[in-house]
Amino acid sequence: MSDRRLLIIDDDPAIAEVVRAVAEGLEYEVRFTERADEFADL
Repeated sequence: MSDRRLLIIDDDPAIAEVVRAVAEGLEYEVRFTERADEFADL
């Protein structure tokens, strides 16, 4: 597990994918959700 982690919550998957691609390029472990109730579980 990387010590560089990013959790994204956004209702626009296209924006989240751009952020994910950039973050993964910087060696971040990325998780994404569109649902606020799922955010805490991640």
